[in-house]
Amino acid sequence: DPGPETKGNGYVGGEDAPPIPVDWRSAIEAAKGSDFLKSALGEDLHRTFTAVKSAEYARVMRTVSEVDFDLYLYTV
Repeated sequence: DPGPETKGNGYVGGEDAPPIPVDWRSAIEAAKGSDFLKSALGEDLHRTFTAVKSAEYARVMRTVSEVDFDLYLYTV
């Protein structure tokens, strides 16, 4: 059951709607705690999916971006 029909702007939280995560880490944490996602995927796939997304996030966060090089390395 997807629940009641959304009326108006579905991206703005209503009185009883939690806000949509605005960054990757918050989205992963929300997915980890989502009973809906756990029910839809099953516990094993839910655990695997969120573990993979956490590992992807960690890998990206370890990467030094070109912007970081431009801002910090070449300004010394």
